Order: sequence, then structure tokens, then C-alpha cells
Amino acid sequence: MTGLVNRFDIVNSEIVATIPTELGRMSQLQLTLHLTQTYLYGGAISGATGGLYGAIPTQLGNLVALTSSISLRSNKLCGELPTQVTALSSSQFTINPDQFRVDGNHLGTRCCEALNESYTCAPTAIPSPLPTTPRPSPLPTLSALPTTSVPTPSPTATDLPTTNPAHLPTNPPTELIYVTEWTNAGYSGTIPTELGRCTKIIELDVSRNSFEGSIPTELGYLTKMLIRFDFGTNSLSAAIPSELGAFSKLYKTFSLASNGLTATVPTQLGLVSSLRNHFKLESNFLSSSLPSELASMTRLGDAFHVNGNEAMCGVLPAEVAALSGGIDSWQVADGTSIGTGCPTPQPSPEPTTS
Repeated sequence: MTGLVNRFDIVNSEIVATIPTELGRMSQLQLTLHLTQTYLYGGAISGATGGLYGAIPTQLGNLVALTSSISLRSNKLCGELPTQVTALSSSQFTINPDQFRVDGNHLGTRCCEALNESYTCAPTAIPSPLPTTPRPSPLPTLSALPTTSVPTPSPTATDLPTTNPAHLPTNPPTELIYVTEWTNAGYSGTIPTELGRCTKIIELDVSRNSFEGSIPTELGYLTKMLIRFDFGTNSLSAAIPSELGAFSKLYKTFSLASNGLTATVPTQLGLVSSLRNHFKLESNFLSSSLPSELASMTRLGDAFHVNGNEAMCGVLPAEVAALSGGIDSWQVADGTSIGTGCPTPQPSPEPTTS
């Protein structure tokens, strides 16, 4: 199947098979590849009535002629998301980022060798016992030797049990690749700095919770952030870390809206230049003028929101204002002082001497 094909769609099916690597040979596929809600699994299925299984083949990265959408969502895919596949949503191709869907899977988890009927990892088969052979007749006993009492040795470190404490995760968090469904979950407290160790995360949405405190600078280690970074509608405070400028591959959503963030917008956010859908900083306590570096977001098309920051002021850089013509929702001036001069910083009072 290597000729011209517009669509290849399998939706809500009961097929039992792997995702064939041969799909990568359809290099002229022009519009869509949809394998949604077909229960794609990462190992052999035992007793299943339907569903595809197996990790996402890297060969799908050959479908460079696709112009509309790829959807592998709502399955049970496991393993890592191949970089060859994520590259199809980069700027060199024409797929709408909203139509690159891999959510609703178990990407980043280990693929099982076998699944049971509830689609969890089945235990590895235990080999049949070796055939028993008759024991030889016992040797004649030797004459009794004098015995002495030998103390029992203390156990060494290798003799101690190695069971994993119940409070420790079976899989370390650094194996995560795709984090979602944290939105509106009733979470509170501070954002753990340990999230910065999960360096394979490509989407992180913790919006509509009650997180407080500052955004950890360690999140700058999440350089594979690809789809969504959304910390909106929490109670976060302090400055926006400049380290978030490391999200240079992020293409869909960057949102810190509706928090209590202060200080200026870091110039490093201009490095998030692959962003195509939403850039949202509205309803905070950000101050000073917008950096001209934000003008690098030339692919942005849906929303640019910085409104509702009363202390934001100064002249809007002409390079940033030029983006407004290609953005559907441009909200800059409302609830801000943009367009007026920023107040002159007052010098700190000299210490008084007695």
C-alpha cells in the first residue's frame, strides 16, 4: 500500500493485531491517520475480545506528507513516544498541532510481555519443573567424629531482604513521559521540585487546583515539553522562572493565567517560539513592560493574553504588536496600564545614622 491515499482511519474497532510497521511505507498519505479508541496495547493479549496492541512503531515518522491530523488517542499504548513521530508536528510539517493526539494512553510505562483479561501485566510464565531422577543410595556413614559447637554467623548485607517499602513507587518518576488528567483534581500545597527529574514529560497540566508558592526553577529541565504546559487557575506566587524558556519545542499551550505571579515577564519566554495556540499570562500581578523578545512567537494563532495585570505598563513593543494580525484572541490592554509610562523606581532610602 504505497500509492496515493488520503485517509487511513480505524476507529472504535475490535481488531486484534499489532500496529504494523508497514504503515510507515504509506509515505504519500496526505490527510489523516486515525487509530482511535481501538485499544492499542503494548503486549500480547490473553483473552481479549478486540483491540490493537504494541508500541508505536518509529516507522510512522515516515508519513511526512500528512497535512491534517494524526490521532492515536484513547488506547492503551505504552513505551516511549518515538521522536520520529513527534517530529511530524514540528514546524517543518503542516499538521495542525491540535490534531496531533496521543492522549489517553499509558505512554512512558513499561510494555508488558503479556496482558491478562483485565489488561494488566500478566505474570511471566514459570517454566515446567525439570524431570526428577531417583536419588542414589546413601553412602555408608563414617565413624562418628567428635563435634564442636560452631556459632551461627551473623547475616551479611546480601542476606537481608530486599523488598521494596510500600511507600516507594515501583517505577521511578523519571520514567514518566506523558502527564495529564491533573486538572481540577483538588490538589493543594506547593509544586514539588522533584518534577524537574521527570525529564521525559511532554505535557503537564495542573490547572484548576489550589497549588501555592513559587514555580520551581527545576521545571526548566523538562526540555522535552511538547504539547501543553498549563499551571493556570491556582494560587501560585513570586516571579515566573526564566528557566521556563527552555520549552523551545512546546507548540500548543503555555498558560500561567489566573494566579498571583509578580515581577516582570522574563525575556527568556521569547525562546518558546514554536508555540502555535495559546500564550496566557492574564489575571496575575505582573509588572513593567512586555519584552520585545515575545515577537519570536510568529506561529501563534489562537490566543495571546496578558490582560488583567494592573501593574503592566509601558509602550507595547512594535514587534509584539505586529503579532496581533494573525491571532484570533488578542487581549493585551484591558486591565493593564500598557500604553502609559511606567512609574520611575524610587531609590531606596539611605539608612539613618544616630
